[in-house]
Amino acid sequence: MARKQRGLSITELSEKLKPVIETLSEETHRGAALVGAAYLDDLLAALLRTVFIEKCADELLGRERPLGTFYARICLAYSIGLLDEDDYNDLHIVRDIRNAFAHLYDDLSFESESVRAKCDKMHLGQLAETVRDSMGLRTTDKERFAASVALLGKSLVSTARTAKRATPANGFYAGFFSRRRGS
Repeated sequence: MARKQRGLSITELSEKLKPVIETLSEETHRGAALVGAAYLDDLLAALLRTVFIEKCADELLGRERPLGTFYARICLAYSIGLLDEDDYNDLHIVRDIRNAFAHLYDDLSFESESVRAKCDKMHLGQLAETVRDSMGLRTTDKERFAASVALLGKSLVSTARTAKRATPANGFYAGFFSRRRGS
């Protein structure tokens, strides 16, 4: 029987941020989109794992599981207050960009109009571009994407470090039976 594979912890993933960002600059455009999205998907899974009751986390977060997709993880993290609206929107854009590169075999790059339009909507990409512009540096769409991945990664790690793990609820009858025993 195959052993269940548990995802990396937030600490392990945060240590990989710098190497992942370096990889994005060395990768092809397609590779950068796939690697960046995969990294953020893993971070989201680790973030959710930090707040879930441990007993069920693997059953929910594994591939082919209810929360095994990037889309489901983004939506759940936002729904339970782990993401702000800008991060929620930017993560969906990263997912859309990843899907474009993953499912189209045509020649596609960050300079392609459809991908560029998505990058233009990324809040954190705009922020990174503003900073670089103020220093007189030109930013490519691939660099804006990589900067967005880095900032989203830092945001997810920061959230995970302050998030509190859920605890099982006390059942309706738990208090009743403990009171009766004590009488």
